[in-house]
Amino acid sequence: MIPGTVASTAPSMIYELNGKVEVAGMEVEPGELVHMDRDGAVKFKAEMLEELLEICRAEKWAEDETNKVIEMAETVDECIHAYEICHLRCNPQKEED
Repeated sequence: MIPGTVASTAPSMIYELNGKVEVAGMEVEPGELVHMDRDGAVKFKAEMLEELLEICRAEKWAEDETNKVIEMAETVDECIHAYEICHLRCNPQKEED
């Protein structure tokens, strides 16, 4: 969203404390956290941080395991199968559908 360091000589002024702000086109309220990267921005309640961290760790593990399988793959089908395994590990409810 921001390509790098952005310098500003504009003076800073406090207009309001604990008010709503707009970040990347979405309204953010006090107590919400915002994560931004090159893919976009997402907000979530601060009390969800621990649960979100666990989900991220599980997804990272599945992605790392998938990448190991893909590195050893000899065909496109094996790569696709490795990706499908990762998807199921990260989204176990999909396996039940």
